[in-house]
Formats: sequence, structure tokens, C-alpha cells
Amino acid sequence: MNDLQVLTFCVDSFKLQYQVQPSLEEFEGPILCVCVFGVFSVLLALAYNTIRRRVFGDANSVDFSFDAGGRVSSTLTAVAVAAQLLWPTDLLQSATETAKVELMVDYCIDRSLPCISRFSKAVAAQLLWPTDLLQSATETAKYGISGSFWYAIPILVSLAMFSLFSFQVKTRAPGAKTYLQLIQARFGQRTHVLYCVFALLTNAMVIACLVVSGSVLFRAVVKEVSAEMVVMVMATLFGSYTFVGGLGSTFYVSYFNVVIALCVLSYFVIKMFYVPEAELPFGNFSQIYEKVAGLEGTSTSEQTVSLSFWSPPSVVRAIQGTLLCLPLVFCDQATWQNKIAAKSTQGVVGLLAASFIWFAVPTTIGTSTGLAYLAFSGSGPGDNITGTGMINVSYFGTIFDHRDYTPAPTALLNGTAGLESVDVRLVLSEEDTDNGLVTPLIANVVLGKQGGIALLIMFTMLMMSTGSREVMAVSSIIVYDIYQTYILPFRSSRKKGHCLLCARPQLGEATEAIFIDAADIYCCCPLMSDCPDCTREKEMLQQEKLETVAYLEYDCPHHGQYRAYQDSLAELNSWVLLWVALSFIPIGLLIITSGLELNWIFIYGAMMVVHIIPGIILSITWVKATSQGLAAGSISGLFCGLATNLIRATILPGGLNNFLANSADGYAVLAGCGVCLVVSLVVTVSVSLATHGIHTAEDADREWQKLRDIDNPLRPWQQCLRDGGLSSPGGRRPTYQELNKHHRSTKITTYVVALLIMAGFVLVVPACLGSLRRMTSSNVQSWLMTLHIWCLATTAAVTILIPVEELWNIFSTLNQRKAVAKDTHRTCARDASSDTEQSKGLILK
Repeated sequence: MNDLQVLTFCVDSFKLQYQVQPSLEEFEGPILCVCVFGVFSVLLALAYNTIRRRVFGDANSVDFSFDAGGRVSSTLTAVAVAAQLLWPTDLLQSATETAKVELMVDYCIDRSLPCISRFSKAVAAQLLWPTDLLQSATETAKYGISGSFWYAIPILVSLAMFSLFSFQVKTRAPGAKTYLQLIQARFGQRTHVLYCVFALLTNAMVIACLVVSGSVLFRAVVKEVSAEMVVMVMATLFGSYTFVGGLGSTFYVSYFNVVIALCVLSYFVIKMFYVPEAELPFGNFSQIYEKVAGLEGTSTSEQTVSLSFWSPPSVVRAIQGTLLCLPLVFCDQATWQNKIAAKSTQGVVGLLAASFIWFAVPTTIGTSTGLAYLAFSGSGPGDNITGTGMINVSYFGTIFDHRDYTPAPTALLNGTAGLESVDVRLVLSEEDTDNGLVTPLIANVVLGKQGGIALLIMFTMLMMSTGSREVMAVSSIIVYDIYQTYILPFRSSRKKGHCLLCARPQLGEATEAIFIDAADIYCCCPLMSDCPDCTREKEMLQQEKLETVAYLEYDCPHHGQYRAYQDSLAELNSWVLLWVALSFIPIGLLIITSGLELNWIFIYGAMMVVHIIPGIILSITWVKATSQGLAAGSISGLFCGLATNLIRATILPGGLNNFLANSADGYAVLAGCGVCLVVSLVVTVSVSLATHGIHTAEDADREWQKLRDIDNPLRPWQQCLRDGGLSSPGGRRPTYQELNKHHRSTKITTYVVALLIMAGFVLVVPACLGSLRRMTSSNVQSWLMTLHIWCLATTAAVTILIPVEELWNIFSTLNQRKAVAKDTHRTCARDASSDTEQSKGLILK
């Protein structure tokens, strides 16, 4: 064996010190997940149900299961949206405790000779998340200090845009439970079915990503765990508490998930930068800056990009990421559920606050671990590595004390005669950097085994939030847009604008002047809360302590049949939730065994749904949009986008023979998604202008009336608004103009804040920091400390404010109920006293 082979063996042995093997036994991982996370989430769901039933008086129904009563607070909405969009790749793309390290060793027999060897060895499993841009630390490692900032911009911009648009939903269609109901109400069956397909495709894409990434996560952390066990654990985690508590329970669980993630991240940051200097794993801010700026083999231009906010590759990836993230926000029913579950003001405030919560996580961990990794790649930790990344040659002699190997270490020492050290750079290969192995490596260096356990907890909790909401999203589409619309509707012959209960025409915006005088023509069904028959039946149920009775024969002539129908839907909803959660098992096993490249699937999945975004937006903002326009725009946008992507792929090296790699190229994806959006928008508008029938204000009112008719007659949106303090004279529903006027101040504030967020983060911050060209040590320290303060402040705010607001709401409701009970008692006592006096007067007479 020659000296080079001996040195190779020794460096391989050195490298093994920085590999982290799976730390949990085969039985420990499932027990930890099911008995700790699963049981805890189920207990939270039971607590939520108890609070909503006993404090707020919410009844068990299919609507309550999917909208949580429509009164979720703004802070809970914020953490729910942030938790849903905090995919594990927002922290890192690999959650394993193992690092695939590439050691570049310059082994020179004579200092005058060039390097004669470069080698690497793969030793760890990797977590393949389906997108190469949802990884914050990797962006910093590849594109410098601005990488994680530009990575966070797509979700930030998408949330700001969605908040602007979602405000219209609560005023145009207050009773909608899914965004697909808007499509069905305005454009009919064909367009509705088309959009249902792409909506379910979006959910399928996200679910596939969660299943595969979660499976590799557990298999990398838990020893010898099988794929079957992994998918069964995930199905249990995703479906258990949603089956018990519905959508509302996910808000409470999301709160704890976000708090745990932020606390772990804060602890991680403190251990990296704010412990005594002797305990700092990578040195202080100045030392980290010097190592990043002085990496050997790095050109001046590369240093400038690494330490500058003006990074053209990062900007391009931010634009590409925005086009891919828009479908995740606009086309995923899980995002719409968060907005529907809150009132107009609370929902918008929650979405805007979610952008600040979400931004704190990937930028903090990405910038911190990314810069630490760049410093670490120049010099590793340990007594045997010098500050310049040199392994002392004398260290290699200690390797043979623990290994059966001959020849003696003198062969190595002879081969390295005249050398005091060997140049080593501890860096990840390009492939492993793309796969997101930066953060696990740094977590292992900083916290050791604790780092792996902390990452496992973070990723499990975040996957639970996203997975449970996808279960709820798919279930709501099945119940509302498939079963209730096509399989077993309550009244299949119902016409547009007619009451679902009595089949008579309803008063619309074009006929608001007609009141009770036209009772023989128009619907005059009473609200369930005002119906004496329903009130009597409810009191009987409460007296018998039977709060939920399936298939009860209701006697009310107005609401009885529909109440029985809703009971059947509530039972169906439970089965749908169960089967959707169980479907994770066969789907997960099929995807895991197929070996699909999820990065390509995610990119093409996003490209195949991004074209429906114009139709979704126009359905709620433009009265002249038509069914023909939406269908033509969607289909043409899809085919044009795919064709553009393939044309770009053909001109790359290898052409379509290298299909998977070339079609997922950054500029190919950018071109394909951009053409999808533009063509879809242009065709939709053009065809709609040629086919619409809106010529007068009355025509527009009748068209918008279709959205206002989306309602549940047992709990109409009119009653929800009345309970919130908004009502109209004559018992009629508030018009759009009245709703818009009522929320005018909130609407203006939303537009201003959303535009400021987009302008501030996209233009102002990059312009100010980009003007520095190459950041100095003090600049880098100030930026890092700003992110750290943001993270710590967000952690404190989320941890404290949400429980305070929830407790305030609970106690306020209890006090209101006590006040109402006292008033009722006084009224009853007064009436009884009056009856007694009248009786005495009659006796005296």
C-alpha cells in the first residue's frame, strides 16, 4: 500500500468522527411519536372540544368540523398559517443526524507538486425534500449571506398577496367553506370539476412530499425502522387529533408546534453565538467573518457574492420560488381553511402576522447555520485541526491504536516527511449541499446527540401541522364539492337563487326593496335560532343530555329534514377523515418503493396547478369572468407552460435525453411557470370579454348574488354577522356595499400593510444592504443580531400573547353568559312576582 492510500485511510477514519449515526432504537422512535406527540395532540383536541362546547356553546356539525365555528382569533390564525407553511425544508432539506461530508485533501509529497488527490465518501442517508429552493441554510451556503433572505421572500410575498385577495372572499361569499364552491356557484359543473382535479392534485403533491420526507427522516434517526412502521406512525399522527377535534384542534396543536420550533431555534442560536467565548463552537462574530472572507481557493468575486446582499443568483431563485410558492398558498384548500375559520378582520390580521412569524424561522436558522458552515468548511472543530484547516500529521498515528491495520503508521510518517500538516477542508459536496445537509452537520457540531433529537422534535411537530391540515383540506373537498354537490345533494333540482329548504326564490341584491309583503313568492323561512320548533327540540335534547343524536326525527317543518341531512354529513365526515388518514399508508408505501424524484414532481406539480390562480382570483374580483374563459385560460396556460419548459430543456446539454434534470433547470422552471400564468390570465380575460352577459348594474348584482347564496340554512352567514354586531333593517341580509363599508378601515389597513411588507422586504431592505456591496464584519454582526432579536422577540410574543388572548376570550364569554343568566333570572323573578301580585289582587277582589 502506497503512502497516498495510507493517507486516504487515515482521513476516512478522521471523517468518521463527524458522522452521526441514528441515535434512537427501533422501538424508541414510534413510541416517542405516538405516545408523546400523538397522545398530547389528542388531549389538546379533547380540551378544544370541551372549551368550544361548554364555553362558546358550539354544536357538533359538519360545518363546525371544517370552519371551527368561524371565530378563531387572529393570533391563532397567524400561528396556524405559519405552522402550515413551515415545511421541514424551511429549516433544512435533510433532517437526518448524519452528514455526508466531502473532504478535499491536498496531499503533496513535495510542496512544489500540485494536488494529486481529491476524493469523497458517502456515508449517510439523506432526506430528499421535493424542492431545491425550500431550504434556507443551503441558500446561505451556496449564495452567501443573502441566500436565506431571498429564499424567504416567495412565501412572504405570497402571503401578502393572499391577504389582499382573501379579504374579498369574506365580503363577496361569506358562507363559502372551500374556494371551489366559488367556482361551482358562478361557473357551473364543468369548470368546477376541472378545478377540483387541480385542487386535489395540489393536495396530493404536498402529501407525497410529506410522506417521503417524513419516512426518510425517521429512517435516518431511528435504527432499522421499516417503511411500513414509518407510514403507520405518520398516518396516526396526521389523523388522530383531526378525527377527534376537526379543524379547530389543529389551531391549538399548531400553537404548540410553533412554540416548540421557535424555542428550539432560539436555544440553538444562543448555543452558537451567545455563550462564553471559550465555548463558542465557531468563534465569535469577527472570527466567523474572517473565516468566511478568507476561505482558501475562493476567488474575490465569490467572496464578494458571499458577503453581499446583491446576489443575482439568489434574486433569480426568489422569482422562481415565488412562482412555485403561489400555488401552495392560492391553490391549497388548507390555506383557505385558516382564513375561513376566522372573521374578516381577524383572518387578515392573522395572515399578515403569519408572514412575520414565518420569516423569523428560515432567515434566522439559514443565515446562522449557513455562515457557520462556511466558516466550518475552512476549519473544523477539534484539537487536531488548526485554525487554517490543517490536520496535524501526528494525529494520524492515533488512528492505528483503535484499528487492526498494517503497515505501521511509520509508512504514513515517511510519506509525509517534511510536512507538519495536511490541508483539509470540511465541506459538503454540491449534491449534499443541494439536499440540505448543512443544518444537520452544524446541529451535530453544536449540540451533538441533543441536536439530532431537537431536530427530530421540530420536524415531527411541523410535519404534524402540515399533514393534519392536508387531511382536513382533502376531506372538505370530498364532503362539500364532491359528495354534497354530485353524489347526494339535499335538493338536486334546486335552481340558482332559490332557497335550499323551501325551493322558493330568495331575496337578492337586485330585489332588496322587497320584504315580507312578497311572502307568497319569496322565501320566508325563519332562522333556526328564531324557530320555535327547533328551540323546543334543542331544549329537549339538553334536558336528556343528548347533545348529538344521529338520525333523529326532527319535527320542525322548516329545518327538520335538512338537520337530519346534516347529521348524516357529520357522520360521513368522520369516515372521510378516517379513510383519508389511512390512505397515507398505501400511498406512502407506493411512493417510497417507487423511488420517484420528488424534486421534479414538486416542480412539475406546481407548474400544473399554477395556471388556475388567475381563475381563482378573477372569480371573486371580476364580475365578467365566465366559465368559458376560466376553462380556456386554464387549459391553454397549462399546455403553453409545459411546452415552454420543454423547449428550454431541449437547448440544455443532453436535451430531453436528460429530461429530469433539464426540465427542472431553474430557468426552464421560471419560463414554464411564467408562461403558464401569463397565458392563463390573458386567455381568461379575452375569452370572458367575448362571452360575458353583464351589461347593467342589475346584471352584475345578479351575478354576485350567486356567491352570496353559498350558505348553510341552519347557520346562515347572516346570523354569524348578526352575532358579530352587524345587522340590517327588516331582517334582510347585509348587502356587499354594507359589508364593504363596515370593514372599510380594516380593508384600507390591510392594503397598506401588505403593500408595505412587499415593498419593504423586496425593495427597501435589499437596496439598503445591497448598497454596502461587500459587508464588513460589523455589518454582518449587525444583520445576524437583528435576525436573532427578531427570532427571540417572535418566540416571546407567540408564547405569551396567544394564551393571553385565548384566556381573555374564554373569560369574557363566561362573564357574558353569567350576565345573560343573571338578567334572565331577574326577568323570571320579576315576572313571577308580577304574577303573584296579580293573583293576590284577584283573590282580594
